Order: sequence, then C-alpha cells, then structure tokens
Amino acid sequence: MNKLATDPNFKLPEDFDAFVIGSFTDCFECPPHVRKFISKLPNSAVNEKYCALLNAHGGDSGLVVSELNCQLIEKGAHPVSAAVVKYCNNYPGLTYPKNDKEVQGILESGLAVVAPAAKRFHAVLTKQEQFTPLTLGIKARIGQTLFSGLLKGIGNHMGKTWVVD
Repeated sequence: MNKLATDPNFKLPEDFDAFVIGSFTDCFECPPHVRKFISKLPNSAVNEKYCALLNAHGGDSGLVVSELNCQLIEKGAHPVSAAVVKYCNNYPGLTYPKNDKEVQGILESGLAVVAPAAKRFHAVLTKQEQFTPLTLGIKARIGQTLFSGLLKGIGNHMGKTWVVD
C-alpha cells in the first residue's frame, strides 16, 4: 500500500485471481489512507475479482466493512466474505486485556470469526460454492444509513486536516 501511495510509477500486478483487503477501524470509519488506497487501485486490477474483507477494531467495528464493501463493488470487485475481529489495543493499562486469560479469549474469538469467512472465500474460489454477493446485516445497514452522513458532515465541518479524501 505504501509503495502505491508514494511511487507514481509503481504498477500493481494484475495477474492475481483474488485478494484480501483489511483495515482497522478509525473513529467508526475506514481510515482515510485506506479509502485513498482503494480509490487509486486501477479498476482493471480488481474488476471481476473475488475478495475477502477483514476488519480489526478495539471495541466497535463501525462502518468499515460497509465502506470497504461499497467502495470495492464500485471498482467492480466481488466481495465474498468478511471477518470482523477485536484486537488487543496498544494502550496497556487503559484498555484490556489485563492478563493472559483475556488475551487468550480474544485470540480464540478471533479465530472463531475468521474461520467461517476464510472457508467461504476458499469455497467460492475453488468453485465448491456459488458466488453470492456479500450482504450486510441489518445493524450494518442501519449504521451506514444513519451515521455515514453524520461522520462525513463532521469531517467537512472540521476541515481537511481531520478527514483526508
């Protein structure tokens, strides 16, 4: 991602069958640099290709999967599955995990979430399962409807130093 963003001569290889794109949650949204990266992907590189989505968050996934899904569909990609996992935050003492037992719980729950998404992605890629577009749950659709405009409005009000498109 860094090479694509910083080197104007860098060309993304287009001879791949599928891809996975992931992002952390930044204030309930997809981080601006990830949105920018996806917007700069050549349509020809991702058009008609299957992809899986991954989101890691510290407490609430926000609109990340919904935003990734919409942005990649606009590029012509076919999102197949998504996994949303909670990770260990970088601020020890302010957030959990406080001990090894809590870390183990996070690791186990992450695997429980990622495994079904990975199995579905594999099944579609190997043609064991027919592709059906990724559909977002009711909570994600409500969140997208209610909050996407609000977050964009706040960003526009606060200026470009806060939100980079």
